[in-house]
Amino acid sequence: MRHRLAGFIVTAGVIVLTLIGSAQAQTRRAFLVGNNAYSDKNLQRLSRSVADVKDLEGELIEAGFDKKNIKRLENVKTKAEFDKQFDAFLKTVRADDIVFFHFSGHGFGIEEKQDNFLLMGDIKSPFTFTRSKLPANEQKDAAITRLRITTYLGDYQEQEVARGGVSTREITKKIAAVKPKAAIIVLDACRTLLTDDGLDSRTIERSSTSGSRLVPAEGVPPGFLILYSASFGEQAIEAFNQYDRRRNSLFTEVLRQEMIRPGQTAVELAERIKLVTRDIASLYGLQQEPEFYHSFDKAEDFLFIDSIGSERFKLDVEPCKDSLSDIKDIRKLPTREALDSHRRRFSGCETAEEARRLIAQIELGSDEQPDRCDGSRIDLIDNLRQLRPELLERHARRFEGCASAEAATRLNNVVKSPPGSDENSLKCQTAFAESLRQLQRENLERFITTFAQCPARGAVEAVLAALPPGSGELGDVRITRGAIRRIDSCDYFAASEQDKARPPEVPGVFFSYVRFEDAIEACEKSIRENPRISRYLFNLGRAYHRKGWDEKAGSKERDDNFRKARTAYADAEKRGYVSALNGLAVLLGNTGDGKENEDEIVRLLEQAAQQGHPLAMYNLARRYAAGDGILQRNLKKDYQRDLRKAYELFARAAEGGYVPAMVQAGYALRYGRGVAQNPRRAVETLLRAADAGSIFAKRYLGQIYFDGVTNSSDRNLRVEKDRQLALLFLSRAADEGDSYSRKRVAQLMEEGDGLPSTQPELAERFWRLAANGGDSEAQYNFAERLRTGTVLIRPEFGAKEAILLLQRAMAQGSAPAAKRLAEIYRRGELGETIDIDRAIKYAFQTIALASRTAPSNWAGSPYYEISAGHLLVEMARNGEAVDARGRPLFSADEIERLEKFYGKPDGDTKTVKVRRVEIPLYYSCENSKQRVPWRYDHIWIWDWGRATSPTEAQITLLEHKNLYCADNRPERQTLIASFETAKRNKVLFADLIEQQIRAAQLAEATKNSKKRK
Repeated sequence: MRHRLAGFIVTAGVIVLTLIGSAQAQTRRAFLVGNNAYSDKNLQRLSRSVADVKDLEGELIEAGFDKKNIKRLENVKTKAEFDKQFDAFLKTVRADDIVFFHFSGHGFGIEEKQDNFLLMGDIKSPFTFTRSKLPANEQKDAAITRLRITTYLGDYQEQEVARGGVSTREITKKIAAVKPKAAIIVLDACRTLLTDDGLDSRTIERSSTSGSRLVPAEGVPPGFLILYSASFGEQAIEAFNQYDRRRNSLFTEVLRQEMIRPGQTAVELAERIKLVTRDIASLYGLQQEPEFYHSFDKAEDFLFIDSIGSERFKLDVEPCKDSLSDIKDIRKLPTREALDSHRRRFSGCETAEEARRLIAQIELGSDEQPDRCDGSRIDLIDNLRQLRPELLERHARRFEGCASAEAATRLNNVVKSPPGSDENSLKCQTAFAESLRQLQRENLERFITTFAQCPARGAVEAVLAALPPGSGELGDVRITRGAIRRIDSCDYFAASEQDKARPPEVPGVFFSYVRFEDAIEACEKSIRENPRISRYLFNLGRAYHRKGWDEKAGSKERDDNFRKARTAYADAEKRGYVSALNGLAVLLGNTGDGKENEDEIVRLLEQAAQQGHPLAMYNLARRYAAGDGILQRNLKKDYQRDLRKAYELFARAAEGGYVPAMVQAGYALRYGRGVAQNPRRAVETLLRAADAGSIFAKRYLGQIYFDGVTNSSDRNLRVEKDRQLALLFLSRAADEGDSYSRKRVAQLMEEGDGLPSTQPELAERFWRLAANGGDSEAQYNFAERLRTGTVLIRPEFGAKEAILLLQRAMAQGSAPAAKRLAEIYRRGELGETIDIDRAIKYAFQTIALASRTAPSNWAGSPYYEISAGHLLVEMARNGEAVDARGRPLFSADEIERLEKFYGKPDGDTKTVKVRRVEIPLYYSCENSKQRVPWRYDHIWIWDWGRATSPTEAQITLLEHKNLYCADNRPERQTLIASFETAKRNKVLFADLIEQQIRAAQLAEATKNSKKRK
């Protein structure tokens, strides 16, 4: 799809749905409008709006709407025609009816009026309207016309939009006037509509003059939910590219798939649509994130489809039960995403505060924390050359717990002890000084051998133990032979390693390693002695900031330290110290929930970014990339999610040498997020970061080579799959503790890719390491091996180890893990007694977790939710789901809904028959008439009561995850036809597919036999 950025109109689709506590209690009525045909040729062409409403009608019928109560209009030409039809529809609506209103077409929002307008077929484009206002001699010049559009925008809004547009505010008032029980308004209204002039479709300017101009809802009426298909300034995706052959727009595709879920509330539906739309758009490097507003008092009262009993079967889980194990896993390699997830899941737990502290640590330094002792060797070498007691003492304090601290302490004892006056003592002292001055391992070892009785021997042994093994000169030769570094104690204890303004001889201290008591004392002294050096104020701010996050500090002490840190940062900022801007911004985000400081945080980060501060650029970029927190809420200042701005900031920070920014820039280039996809440049950028030591860069390089990146339309930009290189980079990251990389290394060793042969023992070791490291997929995979008895090494905790791993995976949101636990308690596996009540609870937990999982996630397949429904309906039909007195746990209506929306058991076996089928996936890009097989993947075949084949959603997801220009229409139609045949002839879908596969195999064998003859 090509986006036109200079336009001001946007495409609109509006859905208004009223829901009630019991989904079947009131009459349901729907009014659907789809507009493809717009007479003005300067409007962007629409091709899917009519198909969207046609297909949506089928889903409404599935959800319980009577066809006779659905009014569908196509290509409405005028406002008068719309008003006539809509007013007639409203006369049929009674109080407490369920009303569904949907409009798909062009739309326009006027911020001054806080209103949105649905545009009918005769609307003029801003271009045509502006040209009509120009003098005759300028009307033929398209460039002049485009330049003048902004001049006549006000007139366009007041005249043309008012003439040809229908106010959504008026629509809302009219619906509210008939007193429905509740209403959901969905505005699929975010497609730029001037004709395409060749601009790159991936360039999205986030502003009020491009993308969506539908304004956010204000004053939502009671009982209403308003859902926008994209955020303000974004563009809704109708087609991903010129090869996109899908029938529906992305938003409608997601809406159709997600609205048919029993027991799902209106708010849960909106959340799910937001998650899935954003995730799928990101797979293509595009940006679309729906947003919504609601005024429901009890959102759980409003359902498309009635419950199947989930409210009666909730797992009794302590809110903070898994918080300690989760934060323990995160500590090993903390990421902003994992910490944000932890804060959301465990918001009321003590570990949430630690997550906030670790986030501050990342924003003040890096998401890859170096070892605390990394800088101790060079610092010790400096001290060996000076042997001043005060320097040795401060080294021992700063690097407490490191081997060099012990060496410094022993050296200090030697230095401070008065030398003996006898000849041996003098020789010992002279040799001791000489061995340290030359700093060669052989000299130190010779001293230990020669002067075995010398008091200094223990100090020299400690020095050797603190320095790396080897021969020759020790340490950095440049530092060893150069001038002695003289570092102020304030810098020594508190300078930031990311502060570009610090003196070159100052190494800097990672935020979490700041010894705040020593730092505060030293910096206050340095400020008194050198009040003109603003860097000391910044360092003092860091020290108090770190003290505020001390684990032992109470809330009052923390607030007091944060206040002192803010004062110091602010003083440094006023004196023009750039690093203080980022420090103050992070500190303000640590105060309360950060909301009250939104404007100031953004101002500080932008000011620092404008002055070239890499860390501030990175922190601002992360906010634009995530689209949450302060940037999403501050709608009036264009601080919403913006992948283009995010990439620009990441790239600038990377140029400044900030390694995490290199990683993010490389990631954006790999997926085309905010920049044109360029896998080759991604590899180059990630290699720079990997050479600088980034674990994440090694992981992403391994990912790229693991599968290759061949979905680029430009063959010269593609990166071919190379499992040897994948193993190289993943092994390096795995050696440094990355659980994801350990999982992929295990897979490579298990399959033998990149190796002369398979390595099952090593594979199992890496699976276990990844599982113990907190990777939920590895936890599930290794638990499966334990459950099935295929492990080569005896389980550490017996049969319980598999259950413990599954519970840990489920705590991280793994639907497959919850499903496996349900099966274990249903069948009484792994030494557990049969517990049907617990099995039901785990099955419902599976459905809940699946509905909160992004499709691109390893556990994002829709089949996990479906298979949990199969388990429930089987237990209900075969008599397992009964209480202690033999009474059924599910009502007849709940069982009927389970069969319709999840799966129908075979009448004889009382089980849902499921078949796993391998299917080819095809693409067709360069030549639209020729389909090319790309790979095989699997789908599941089963029966349910819905009209749509269960294969459709599965193939759709496979296409989104794997193919740039997928074309699997023949396969889809074949499966749909088989599903309808099975339904019509009352045979099992899985049996029919199995019969067809055997017939095809027999035909192929016969054909080959004839060829041989």
